[in-house]
Amino acid sequence: MARSLALFLAASLVAASPAERAPKTLSAQGAVPEGGKCKNEIVDDKVTGNHCVLLKGGALTKFQDDTKQDFGSPTEWCICLHLAMETNPQDADYSQCSNDACCASKMCSCSS
Repeated sequence: MARSLALFLAASLVAASPAERAPKTLSAQGAVPEGGKCKNEIVDDKVTGNHCVLLKGGALTKFQDDTKQDFGSPTEWCICLHLAMETNPQDADYSQCSNDACCASKMCSCSS
């Protein structure tokens, strides 16, 4: 019985698409919204989970390599501010990050 359950669970994981296996919170984040601008997200520390940083082109490709992530082949992506802090990507657009997020991350200009 236990072996049957294990085989069923293994088959279920293989059959599920990557989107189905990904945590639900990721599905609404990352890709650039239709308006072409990333959104500042309200998170406790202003940084982790705040996908307010826009990357495009070669900077996005390098970011994916540096962080060992694969978003497919988009031309632009909204990345998490805490990962921008870790990788300091070139040509990043922080214009949609709030003043509080900029102050917390020290990645963009902020006024105290």
